[in-house]
Amino acid sequence: MNETMLQKLSQAEKWLAEAKSLDDLKQIHDVALAAEAYAKAHRLGIESENHAREIKFLAARRIGELVPAEQGKRVDKEPHRDSVKSVIPQRAGSKMLDEGKGDPD
Repeated sequence: MNETMLQKLSQAEKWLAEAKSLDDLKQIHDVALAAEAYAKAHRLGIESENHAREIKFLAARRIGELVPAEQGKRVDKEPHRDSVKSVIPQRAGSKMLDEGKGDPD
């Protein structure tokens, strides 16, 4: 693999261990994705591609772990539209409520 791409990938591994925000993890994921594409395009071998994929998948896993926590923070501060709709009782036969247009009264 190209020296600079290998350095970026090595740096991404270090960042992955230290990342605490979704933005950081997204950047790491993007670096790994680029490294995977580079390795494939330049036919650097399956090991290079797999190394990049591994980092990409680990970043994606960490993103998946953080997203529910981030969504929980948002819901606490500002209820999500779907969560509010689910606790509003709907009247039988109310076409407007079924279509999500609000209370017909």
